[in-house]
Amino acid sequence: MNAILTNTITDLLLAICLFYFFVVSLIHRVKGNTKFTRFIVTFFFVTFALSLLSSVAHYLTESASKQSLEQLWLVIAFGIVYLNYCVIYAIKVPDLVRMLVIFISLLLLYLFTIHAEYMYIAISMLFIYILAALYSEKLTKVGFLAVVFSNVIWIVLREGANYELGYTLPPHYRYDNDVYHILLILSMFFIYRSIQQGDWSYP
Repeated sequence: MNAILTNTITDLLLAICLFYFFVVSLIHRVKGNTKFTRFIVTFFFVTFALSLLSSVAHYLTESASKQSLEQLWLVIAFGIVYLNYCVIYAIKVPDLVRMLVIFISLLLLYLFTIHAEYMYIAISMLFIYILAALYSEKLTKVGFLAVVFSNVIWIVLREGANYELGYTLPPHYRYDNDVYHILLILSMFFIYRSIQQGDWSYP
C-alpha cells in the first residue's frame, strides 16, 4: 500500500473526527452552551473542510493534472489563513497580536503561491499555534502545543528524508503525512476536551 492511499485514508479519518467535533460543538452552541462560541464552532468546521479537501488532493495525486492539484492546494492554503484568523479571534490575545497573525499568514500564503512549497503553510501554522499556546492555559495549551509538535515532526521527517535522499521524496513514499494526520487527531481531541472542561481562554 503506497503513501498516496494511506495519506488519503488517514486524512479522511482526521476529517471524520473533526466533523464529529464540529457537530457536537454546534449542538452545544444551539443549546446555549456559552463555552462553544461562534469562532470555536467555525474553527472545527473549517478544519474539517480543509481536511476533507486535503484527502481529495492526496487521492488525486496521480490522476489529476499538476495545475489542478496546485489550484486545490491553493484553496486549502487560503482556508488555512482563515483558520488562523478563527483561532486567534477565538482566544484572548492583544489586538496587535491578531494583526501580526493576519500579516504573517498572508505573507506566508504569498510565498506559497510563488514557490508552491507547502512548508510555508506549515511554518504559518507553527507560528499561529505557538502564539495560541502562549496565551492559553491547562489542556488548551497542551492541545495547541500538540499541534505545534505535529507540524515540527512533519517538517523534520519530510526535510530529513529529502536531505538523506538528495532529492524531494516522491508522493508514493510520503508516509510522514500519515504520522502528521494521526498526531493532529490527538491534538484536536485535546483542544475539544479543553473546551468541554472550560479551560479555553475566551476573549
